[in-house]
Amino acid sequence: MADCSIEKNKRDALINEMVIQNDEPWQEKMLKTLHFIYGKAPFYEKHIELFRDILSQEWEKLVDLNIAVIKTLYRCLGLRDNLLMSSILGIDLMKDDKLVAICEELGAGIYLANNGSKDYIDPGKFHGRGIGFVFQDYGHPEYPVQKYQFKPYLSAIDLLFWHGPDTL
Repeated sequence: MADCSIEKNKRDALINEMVIQNDEPWQEKMLKTLHFIYGKAPFYEKHIELFRDILSQEWEKLVDLNIAVIKTLYRCLGLRDNLLMSSILGIDLMKDDKLVAICEELGAGIYLANNGSKDYIDPGKFHGRGIGFVFQDYGHPEYPVQKYQFKPYLSAIDLLFWHGPDTL
């Protein structure tokens, strides 16, 4: 959801270190974009206040904004909030080694990876530690968006504004 500027000198920063540049009114722009795109969607009025609340705050870090949006979506969808920041686990590894260690720490029996990660994840590292591994071959389901053209792989916000309680 975030269409805000990130500090350019933080190129090698971890995702939880990305700082938002708040010198422009990006929150207002985001709300106008949501209204322009979803203003006529059946569940826009029911859910837009949640995003207005989020965007009324001045966020310092991108991760905090993203977590607020994710937790809002959890509530709207009736999902249990089981979000866990990997940084609290104290695992000082990188890339797929870190993913394997996280799976071990949490007792995961299988890791689901998106197909876009095929170039940099070694499934053998997971199998070698007794953790199953699957590349998801996700085919995005289509849903009606009234008279508009459906666009796959958008945010869950798209589905929420169009289908409200039927989103899940």
